[in-house]
Amino acid sequence: MAPDGISPGSGSHAQALSDRGLSATQPALSYLPEFLEALKCLFHPVENPSGFIPLVVAQNDLMGSVVIKELVSRHAMIPDDVVSSISGYDDFLGSARLRASLAAYLKSTFMRDVSEEDVTADHIAIAAGAGAIIENLAFLLADAGDSAILPAPYYPAFDNDLQVRAKVTPVPAPELKNFPDAHGVSPAPVPTPASLAAAAADAVQKGTKPRMVIFTNPSNPLGDVVPAQNVQECMVWALRNKLHFVSDEVYANSVFDAENAPPFVSAAALKDAAGREAGMEPSEVDEYVHVVFGMSKDLCVSGLRVGCLYTKSQHVISALRNVSYFCGVPNPTQHALAALLDDTAWMKNFMETNFKKLKESRDAASAALAVAGIQHTRATAGLFLYADFTRVLKKHSRADEPTFEHERALFEALFKEARVLVTPGRDCHHPTPGWFRVCFAAVGVKSLEEAGRRLKRFIDAI
Repeated sequence: MAPDGISPGSGSHAQALSDRGLSATQPALSYLPEFLEALKCLFHPVENPSGFIPLVVAQNDLMGSVVIKELVSRHAMIPDDVVSSISGYDDFLGSARLRASLAAYLKSTFMRDVSEEDVTADHIAIAAGAGAIIENLAFLLADAGDSAILPAPYYPAFDNDLQVRAKVTPVPAPELKNFPDAHGVSPAPVPTPASLAAAAADAVQKGTKPRMVIFTNPSNPLGDVVPAQNVQECMVWALRNKLHFVSDEVYANSVFDAENAPPFVSAAALKDAAGREAGMEPSEVDEYVHVVFGMSKDLCVSGLRVGCLYTKSQHVISALRNVSYFCGVPNPTQHALAALLDDTAWMKNFMETNFKKLKESRDAASAALAVAGIQHTRATAGLFLYADFTRVLKKHSRADEPTFEHERALFEALFKEARVLVTPGRDCHHPTPGWFRVCFAAVGVKSLEEAGRRLKRFIDAI
């Protein structure tokens, strides 16, 4: 008999887990099982021409080997007098040297419009990936059962980042008016205060309290830069409603087609003007605006696991100094990364080459989709094309008004028959079925070309 106050388990092995543990057993992404299967049998033009082509990974492998070799070289050159300082505990916000290097990196790139005194090591924290930063912010800025407003479509893994431990509810805020129609590709939609307000009202009606807006710029999955005016308008709305404005800028240094994109402006450069418009003092604005960035995307090293936060809120920094203990970055990694960032000539050359390679891959992916007759939004930043499969969906489903169940069936058919893996729009919280995210930087050009041929054969055979 169980002691008083203790309920005996049901006998199921799963009951060994808590409710939180049980929720964590669910895949972080609906397409994760298919992706893991694809990894066992990847396409190679000679060695495995019938292998899978996964276009679901938000990863830039175009320059990864170059960066890793450079990091390993700098890791091997740790001076003897530094070894002792990196072999023990350090500030869990990140080492002073790396945070200073990151501040200089920001000031020389996408925060060049922010004043020198507003970008220092004191305003930066690091953790094991941008996902850990997002989760920590959700934990610190909201309580379990509260909600976050996210312009949709959005990065599929945000749902897991917010919910699995922090228990914060994501609420999509879709903006539809500029999506492409059957006659071609229009500009991608931009978030508006009206769409954020509608989502916030929906959250309240469902009994959850909005605490933050998570705003991704450049966009994943749309692959575009949100104009500064739109960012500021949304920030003003958030500040007036006392909501935290978390700007996810992990692709800020991946604007590879700047000639065809609006200028990227960081939220850090807009917050003072937004605060004045919202009628808030600068010190109060600093408590509500936070910028997430990292090394996984812009530096092509997802495996390095270095996510970063810029914030002027010393309350947030103080809290992160505690919780970052659970997701720290190894000190030797921090040392090597700081040495790399400090080599400004190497970084400049790397970024220029990376932009060129991203543009080439974007063009190859666009050409591949054109072979299959698939339209997509114009991509000028990030690693994605957002593709319109609605015509294919209607043909495949034989339905006048296809559902998300039909979209899932199309996803599975593409995987099993064409052996091409793309991200379903439902995972991105697209409000209507038939859209898919295509990631173009984790595979080579030959893989993209083969994907186009396979898609065409698949569509022709329906």
